[in-house]
Amino acid sequence: MVIEERKTGMSLIRVDQPLSADVRPNVMVFAFEGAYDCGWATQLAAQQLHSTLQHYDCAHVDTDDVVDYRSRRPSLTLDGSLITMEKEPTIEIRHMVDDNGQDFLFLTGLEPDFRWKQLCREIIDFLRDCGVKTVVGISALPAPVPHTRATRIRAHSGRVNDVPEKLRSHRPPTQISASFGSFLEAALADEDVACVGLTALVPAYLHVEQNPQAASALLRGVMSVTDLALPVGDLEASSITARAAVDAQIANNPQVAALVTMFEKHDDDTEGEQSPKMSWLVQDVPTADEIGERLEAFLSSADHTDLLASIREQQSQVDEEHRQNADWDMDELLAMMNPGSADSADRAAMPPAPKSPNQPLTPPQSTTPDDAREWGLPGDGDAAGSTGQ
Repeated sequence: MVIEERKTGMSLIRVDQPLSADVRPNVMVFAFEGAYDCGWATQLAAQQLHSTLQHYDCAHVDTDDVVDYRSRRPSLTLDGSLITMEKEPTIEIRHMVDDNGQDFLFLTGLEPDFRWKQLCREIIDFLRDCGVKTVVGISALPAPVPHTRATRIRAHSGRVNDVPEKLRSHRPPTQISASFGSFLEAALADEDVACVGLTALVPAYLHVEQNPQAASALLRGVMSVTDLALPVGDLEASSITARAAVDAQIANNPQVAALVTMFEKHDDDTEGEQSPKMSWLVQDVPTADEIGERLEAFLSSADHTDLLASIREQQSQVDEEHRQNADWDMDELLAMMNPGSADSADRAAMPPAPKSPNQPLTPPQSTTPDDAREWGLPGDGDAAGSTGQ
């Protein structure tokens, strides 16, 4: 059945170019930007597919209905008096062709903020119209893993039988905040649509850096649960360069180097519990409390006593600075609200309040030569200022 164009204003998904009758993709992959894209892994994977595979946009989601622009404001460039939008938020469904000529769909873009249930229903209807049988989602989260080891992937689904046996984890139950991707997984399970989610674990100390190694691992994970042939060579080449840059930075940071060593030891301890061919599979990742206990014990050892004391001293200094700043801000606020409550000597001793973007600028009452140059006024020491005017 060819996709029927959705023309009603009530639909969130708008068809741009319907698939032809002879195109029957069996697989859809989805990846969303947002909190569950640690190390930019899913965005890098999406860019890799977009730049290397034949594709076109067959549909899009109306972002005005599902995105909170105030919480995630689009960026723009102000060049003189010219304003240019850098990137408008989009959620697109693309028809792609893999390296073997097989059709598949790729849902990518910003993670939606609103109307999750309706969007899930429409995505499921869209997939059924297209004939999709299997859905694979990719995401990335920070974890206590070292960058010196192969990226591990955790597989999950709303139905355990959808996860291949070799990828299943047997960790005890835990609760985390849901992403739209995991919400969609649960909705697909309710509708008996096969779906597997793949989450890359990115080193916590590198969660804001681009991680092509994690992106490559995600695409390889997609290939392991489908029959798609996806290009990863560019990402793996970039991984080598990124790894060298990280190694150079860590070599000059003993604290981070010690943390990496601890993560490496944990990784080595758990390596024998998984198949050698699936070295990127996640097994027995410690909980947050376990990580804290191990880190405390590691730093408290005889060889790291000085390091622990240094960290605690730095934390104490930060806490003291925060306390002083808070006290100063309160004093300033009280002085501005009650200008007559403090005597002139106290007000003179107080530091000047910082200039906020909305605070009107007022020239100083008595100008020095430096003040004069800043405000374009005659200073007390200038010739014009000595006339007594």
